[in-house]
Amino acid sequence: MANQPTTHPFLTEQRVKEIALSFLKKHYLDYYANELDLSKGEEAALRDPGLVARLDQMLPGDIIVDGEIRFLRKDGTPFVATFEATDRAHAGELFYRFQKWLLLWDGLATASMVVLTVMAISYAFDILPFDRWGWGLSALVVAGEIGLLTLLYILIMRGRSRYRYIYAIEQFKRYHADEHWVAFAEDVFGGETDPRYRELKVQAVREGIGLLEITTAGRPRLLFLPRRITPAIAHHQKAQANKRMARMERTFRQISDALYRRWPWKPGPTSYLRFRKSYFKQMGITLFALVGMAYIMSHTIIHKPPRKASKKELEELARQKEPPEPPDYMVDTPFVARPFPEREVPESEPAASAAGQYLPDTVFLNNQDRVAFSDCARFANITGTVWLVTDDWFDSLDEATRQLEYWAGEGQPASLIWAGCLEGYEPRAFLVFLGGIFPDEAQAQKEAARIEAWYADLQPAGQARVFDLLSVRFVH
Repeated sequence: MANQPTTHPFLTEQRVKEIALSFLKKHYLDYYANELDLSKGEEAALRDPGLVARLDQMLPGDIIVDGEIRFLRKDGTPFVATFEATDRAHAGELFYRFQKWLLLWDGLATASMVVLTVMAISYAFDILPFDRWGWGLSALVVAGEIGLLTLLYILIMRGRSRYRYIYAIEQFKRYHADEHWVAFAEDVFGGETDPRYRELKVQAVREGIGLLEITTAGRPRLLFLPRRITPAIAHHQKAQANKRMARMERTFRQISDALYRRWPWKPGPTSYLRFRKSYFKQMGITLFALVGMAYIMSHTIIHKPPRKASKKELEELARQKEPPEPPDYMVDTPFVARPFPEREVPESEPAASAAGQYLPDTVFLNNQDRVAFSDCARFANITGTVWLVTDDWFDSLDEATRQLEYWAGEGQPASLIWAGCLEGYEPRAFLVFLGGIFPDEAQAQKEAARIEAWYADLQPAGQARVFDLLSVRFVH
């Protein structure tokens, strides 16, 4: 019984930190052994300049991370990984908060720019009615358009992860590290169906952050590994490579920080909301759009220039002063119907299957705009190997078509293709694949990951499914 793990009905944050640090220390010793100098053994690697693992580290910007792993690669470059540990008492670090003000300002900025663009195009074609409406009605109509478009934006975009703020993930974006982890106690969430747990997984996958769950028995359970190059790291590296971009970003951040220090309603240094996004960009865009609208309205109502007749209108006016053309005309040619025969374009011959079977009426069909091909020759312009995110094979066209209707009902674009159009496949079945046809494996893998995350959220119990990739060549 001495070897049985101790059950902790309520895991403390300190206990989560210790378990996570122990797990990650062994993980990096094993997983990155080719980058560590382990020639003298693991104990030597744990000493500087080998692998260093420690808790509660202060980083620039008054950011305290719960744990840090550091070591030097064989090429001498440093590798840094950090993690945030959370227990049930500090669950607010991982629970998302809806950012209604960010959503509102995004909607206002988007709506204002759309209205400004439409007004500018209408002004260029001289179809604005503001000179007939006057200032009062014109301002009321413009305000109504902005309000309706803002409401439409809110209704469409309110479910996006951009407006679901998670403190732990936003903190990772404030400093550079090679890998980020979130470790949390099993009792933080209410199970797999907890919407806060599902949102954490969605944002962690998108940002390339690893998730580690500590069970009540004190055992680490790896949910998924972090990515080496996360979106935040890629942006940081790109900015550092471009010195001009780095200077512009540094200047903009200094201005934003100065404005933020003067902002009277900012959260305190211990608040879970202290890393939420600001609205200064959206405010500036909205103000720019309003100034542009006022300029167009003033030039339409007050300073409207006299309109000059176009060349086409002048020609039309001149024709009206001439006598009308005769209602009939003489034909001075022996041709009465068609003076020249039209060239007939023969239709392409149907492609014969390798097994001598008949060609089906439909060899390709999608469930969006219902484009259908009856001839494999339509794929002649696709050369080389392409990649498909596969769903399943079906023995008949009717079965494959019913599967397309299922995906259409779920809002997922899908297509079917006859196996006879693919090199190396017997023409006896139909393949249903999701998304489009990808020229390289990386794009197909990215689409497959997106569909898998979407499909997991679609299921009532969050069941996962792996969609395989298939490399094919079309018959020419």
